Amino acid sequence: MQKKLKILIFNFLLILVFFTEAIAQVQVVGAKRDILKGKILEEEDLTYITIGYKQSGTFENINDLIGKKLKYNIKAGEVIKDFMLDDFDIKPNTKVKIIYDKNGIRIELLGRTVEGGKIGDIIKVKNISTNKVIKCKVLDANTVLYITGEN
Repeated sequence: MQKKLKILIFNFLLILVFFTEAIAQVQVVGAKRDILKGKILEEEDLTYITIGYKQSGTFENINDLIGKKLKYNIKAGEVIKDFMLDDFDIKPNTKVKIIYDKNGIRIELLGRTVEGGKIGDIIKVKNISTNKVIKCKVLDANTVLYITGEN
């Protein structure tokens, strides 16, 4: 009887360990391949990685990382954490005011960013009225300055 009880307890503990490990595992977003610092993340750069427990600063949805810029080089299979990302002052696909200022002539137009950037960065912006993509300097989160002669 005592031997059967020990076996029963042992089997119960094995089942408990199995379920505890199964519950504790979580899928988070990681790098599908080596990715260099400065890269704007795209869906094909990312994959889901199973880890033992939810860690702070990790992401559970690939869409949360698409369009973000990396601060560091990341190796294939590495979990991507929030500290590895460079926040933009202006994000991709954002409506912005385009300023053209040349020889005392100032024109303001509406545009939509093609890529994100920080203040001072040169980014691509689509002029909404002409659908032409132009290069502009980021002035703030809502304003860019057309760079004359740059396309």
